[in-house]
Amino acid sequence: MALRETSTDHVKGEDFFTITAAETWSIAMVKRLKAKYPGEVEIRCTNPDGSMVARLPFAWMRIVPKKAMREEHRAKLADVLSRSRATGENAPNSGE
Repeated sequence: MALRETSTDHVKGEDFFTITAAETWSIAMVKRLKAKYPGEVEIRCTNPDGSMVARLPFAWMRIVPKKAMREEHRAKLADVLSRSRATGENAPNSGE
């Protein structure tokens, strides 16, 4: 199996960063961003295997740690979700 890797590169002082996208989620993300922001996202190269190299604004690059959640809060959210699924509330197209 081929190595599927997503990596980013930034040179200090540049206003963009480069992403090498080879995983399905990162390729789809770059394509969505290009469609939504065609003037800001530049796809530099698309390879035969579907992977790509793109440049995006450096202001978009950030690392967000996972939120810590207390077990009681997690249990409450799970209960609300299961009740919602059981009643069919908030189901897509439920009003049609």
